[in-house]
Amino acid sequence: MSFSALQEKDFIGRQDELAALTQRVTLAQGGAARSAVLSGHRGMGRTELLKQLFGRLFWRQGRVAPFYYKVNPALLSIEAFSRNYLTRFLCQRLAYQKKEQALLHLDGISLADTSLLMEERGETWASELVNQYDRSSGDPLDALRIALNAPYLSALATGTAVAVLID
Repeated sequence: MSFSALQEKDFIGRQDELAALTQRVTLAQGGAARSAVLSGHRGMGRTELLKQLFGRLFWRQGRVAPFYYKVNPALLSIEAFSRNYLTRFLCQRLAYQKKEQALLHLDGISLADTSLLMEERGETWASELVNQYDRSSGDPLDALRIALNAPYLSALATGTAVAVLID
């Protein structure tokens, strides 16, 4: 997953939309879950807008942790998708918390290595989540449920809301 986005100075003509999305996310932090859908024709800049939003949330505020997930069509099983989703979330969540950009680029990290990383950093909530996921691995739908609920469970455990940006 590449996080290379345009420099903000080169992101022209979409500042109002970016500001509105940023405001929507940061204001939703204390309330119930909300959703928004970006739609439009191919090539209109939806992906770049999400990347810009991720960058703003990651670097410019401390209330809402961003999670950007680009769906990989090569993940052909529930097990592969849920494992990828969970590891990407945990790495990005820790990256946000510690402001460690290198953690954003850990594509292909195993669940075991992710668990070790969380334990080393003292993130017991994340280690418990990985253990729960491991215990449910015999039931792919249960494992998927745990993975998809990871942002919510993270918010409950840490008090930091999560904005899930799916591309």
